[in-house]
Amino acid sequence: MAMNWEIDFVLRGQDLSMVGDGFKVFHLFPGAKASMQRMDPFVMLDYNPPWEIPPSNKPRGVDVHPHRGFETVTFVFSGEVSHADSSGNFGTIGPGEIQWMHAASGILHKEYQSEQFTREGGVFHMAQLWVNLPSHRKKDAPGYCSILRDQIPVSEARGGKLALVAGSLAKGDEGVLRFVNSSTIDQNAIHGPGPVCSPILAAIMDWDSSEYKPVLDIPSHFTLLALVMNGAMEGQHEGVMAGDLLVFQPAGTHRNSREWDGPNGLGHSLLSLEARPGTKLLLLAGEPLGEPIAAYGPFVMNSADEIQEAFEDYRNGRFGTLA
Repeated sequence: MAMNWEIDFVLRGQDLSMVGDGFKVFHLFPGAKASMQRMDPFVMLDYNPPWEIPPSNKPRGVDVHPHRGFETVTFVFSGEVSHADSSGNFGTIGPGEIQWMHAASGILHKEYQSEQFTREGGVFHMAQLWVNLPSHRKKDAPGYCSILRDQIPVSEARGGKLALVAGSLAKGDEGVLRFVNSSTIDQNAIHGPGPVCSPILAAIMDWDSSEYKPVLDIPSHFTLLALVMNGAMEGQHEGVMAGDLLVFQPAGTHRNSREWDGPNGLGHSLLSLEARPGTKLLLLAGEPLGEPIAAYGPFVMNSADEIQEAFEDYRNGRFGTLA
């Protein structure tokens, strides 16, 4: 019998900070309460709440900078974000779309508000997630893709919908959405287009009415997070508001205590969600890699020596060039 997921703790950004001149973000993790090890395989989440930006003739953004050892996943909810990198990739995404960059062995990139959004102005609203790569994938060739709205499958139910960005879900008994391995053959499964390198679920959920009460079946050893971007939660999560990040644990376990002895034998747990009409939620789940994490600035590796190597490769131009 499946257990239920319950809230372990809730994170709320304390101070807005600028990333470049185009992203005004709450840094949600890592931090004192949520280490990279606790959030494994996720290593960072920055959230840019709705920000009214006036028209301009100069795009705001972040200039050229390096990454190695992980993936950046940028979700846009309002406005537009453009990307260019040293592998020759470029793209622009709008509301409900995602940029997925596989930094891997090393890449230079820049990200900025699109020319059209800069010219017209408007509300800018986005989030950026860093997803760690397994050690054997950290030296992959870098890659990039723009995930557009028409590529994202949607599971609709009375009063709401779930747009599946990454991972696979199968509809089971009583409408429960069950996480399944992407290689599993299931006629009821939908598959997100995100090019994941380990078992990960990423979904954007919208409530048109309080009748929408989705239930998801997620492996109990996964890390499970939910970022509320608009509206407010109800039911057992009442009081959780826009800007809050829910960090879950299976009922009866203590992920941050000595009693927690890892994923073995925990099976699956059910996540039940209720919210007010107009609520938007970013749901993230991932299987922990369970590998050593060495992180410094834009590099996430497995050892201090690998971090040093990343800096040397960057200084010696091995990440390519980008104007």
